[in-house]
Amino acid sequence: MPVSAPPGVTWELFQAIALPTSATAGPLVRQGGQRSCYARTPVGAMIASLQISARLTYSARWKAFLAHQVVDGPGKVALARERAGTGASPPLPAGGVAQVAGFKFITYGPDTAVVSLLTRVDPSTYVEGTFTVRWQAGDWRLELQPDGTPNAAGPKRSSLTGYVAWGGA
Repeated sequence: MPVSAPPGVTWELFQAIALPTSATAGPLVRQGGQRSCYARTPVGAMIASLQISARLTYSARWKAFLAHQVVDGPGKVALARERAGTGASPPLPAGGVAQVAGFKFITYGPDTAVVSLLTRVDPSTYVEGTFTVRWQAGDWRLELQPDGTPNAAGPKRSSLTGYVAWGGA
C-alpha cells in the first residue's frame, strides 16, 4: 500500500477537475472521453476511482461510463433512474469543484479496494469521500452507493492528518 505520493503520476484536466494518470497504473486506454485499463494495484485502483467517478458525474457520456465502468447493483439502478428524466449529467458547481489533496487506503485486495480521498474545498477545509472499486472483467469498476452517489461522504476536516498528501490542486 502506498505510504507516499505515487511516483510517475501526472495530472490532466477533465473539465475543471485535475485527474491523475500514470504510464504504469493507468488509464492505459483512452477512447474519446472514456478511460480504462488500470493496473491491478493499489495505485491503479485509486486512479480508477477518481477517473471513473469524475467522468460518470460530469461527462455528457455518463451512460457509457455507467454501462461499462460501474458495478451492477442498487447504486447503478438508482443513478440510471435519477438521470432518466433529464438524460444529462449535472453541470459543474458554480465556483468549480474540489480537487483531490490526499488519500489513505481503508482496505486493498486483488478484487476490491476501498480508498478514502480528501478533497480541498478551500485553503483550510477538506471533505472526505470513500470510494470502492472492484476488479471485474479485467479492469477496475466503481461501486456506487445504494443511492447512486460515487462515494460515501465523510466529515469535513481541517488538515491532512492521517492522509498522504497527493493531488493536482
